[in-house]
Amino acid sequence: MLADKDSGGIIASPNLQPQYYGCWPRDGVYQAVAHLMSGHIIEAEKFLNWLFTTATMPGEDHWTQCYNVRTGTGVGIPSPDIQNNLAVVEEDQMGTVLWGLWVFQKQVGRMPSEIDVGQVKKVADYIVSRITTSGLLEASLDWHEDPRRDIGQSLYTNAVAVAGLYAAREFLADKKYTEQADRVRDAIESLLYDNTKQTFATGVYLKTNLQVVQPQVQVRAEVQDRTPPDFYYNYNTMAFAWPYHLFDLTDERVKRQYDKVSRDLSLSGHRMFLPAYLFSHLYVWNCNDGSLRLQHLTELASGNDLLTSVGYLKDEVDGASRPLGWSQAFGVLSLLAEHGVLVPMIPTEQTPAALLSGEWRGTAVTSFWGQSWEVRLTLSQKDKKVTGTWSGRVREGYEATANIQGAIDPTSRQLSFEVKEFTSNSGQWVPARYRGTLSDDGKSVKGIVTSMSPEGLTATWSAKKQESAGSKKRR
Repeated sequence: MLADKDSGGIIASPNLQPQYYGCWPRDGVYQAVAHLMSGHIIEAEKFLNWLFTTATMPGEDHWTQCYNVRTGTGVGIPSPDIQNNLAVVEEDQMGTVLWGLWVFQKQVGRMPSEIDVGQVKKVADYIVSRITTSGLLEASLDWHEDPRRDIGQSLYTNAVAVAGLYAAREFLADKKYTEQADRVRDAIESLLYDNTKQTFATGVYLKTNLQVVQPQVQVRAEVQDRTPPDFYYNYNTMAFAWPYHLFDLTDERVKRQYDKVSRDLSLSGHRMFLPAYLFSHLYVWNCNDGSLRLQHLTELASGNDLLTSVGYLKDEVDGASRPLGWSQAFGVLSLLAEHGVLVPMIPTEQTPAALLSGEWRGTAVTSFWGQSWEVRLTLSQKDKKVTGTWSGRVREGYEATANIQGAIDPTSRQLSFEVKEFTSNSGQWVPARYRGTLSDDGKSVKGIVTSMSPEGLTATWSAKKQESAGSKKRR
């Protein structure tokens, strides 16, 4: 795409006006992931190495806004209000880089050649240092770079921070980053979800103007007045679902958000960055639970005037027609998704141990006898392995107990285990395989039971987690 063959840096656009020929870490990571997913590993690796070895990092723990692609020096951003302010930081970029690193390691099986976990830790600790007492990151410019409107605590920036911290957990095996990620995620749920409108807000924003402060001073603050919160709605809001996976993709809140965004996007006159538009498109292709209409990019582009006169994807919908690299990157990712090549989803839910361990009670209903039996599970979990005990009763006098061995996939929340070492007071009982899906809040599970008898009989089952005395209920 727009990669410098010598340095490895990736520019945002060849445009001379505005001056988009600098390298934004965020834009570059999205382009690098598109390179990676389409098989161009060398280009992706060179860019990620460039970020850590060439781009100037104040304190060796974060990046400023954008850079000269060859020298790695900061060049400021193309805004008349904050032109030449080389100290401007957009807080989403650090989380984006850590997310991109995780995707690279997941696909390639190793870190980029010139990056080590010590560097990852510095960036992760920087993100942690930005978290305020409310749980959200300090107010800053977001990716819209509009100092007249966009200094605030945005859903996009905080969602990226959660994903970045979970990526750090994967690299560093340190539960501190899980705890901090959960803290930000909880704040998003409590502060940025509008229960009345049943939708997530784009963020809460300072009623200030960067023009009236010294341009060399980095604006950092927390929005204190949240009564009522200054909710400003825009269309990057689906990014919290894809690619940053803060909640299960089938969560009803996520689906309602998609319904709202897709309705609004069907109206003309909305100026928005094309990647924000394609977050929704890619969410559908990654969710794909049968309830949402799958639409191909060619259909989407032709029906909504998304292409320039020479066939590139635009920078903005109903706005500027200049092509930017990240628009093309999301176009590539959309085409790949339509052919089953999906960007891996970072496991950003709570740790499975916190969700599974404890006592579960429920029922299993057979399709062959129409009978139900009581099910009681006592589980413990380490890493991804599940162990515990199972007991069941159809009616008085027919009881059985067994040991359980199995596993859970923390990304898909799918769990499976076998009932082994079976003891029963009736010969009618046989060991079985359980498969299920854990709910978003980790308090219920439902799935299928398959007996290990020659007939392979099946039943549906469900269970709920029992609250133990003194247990701390997750908000």
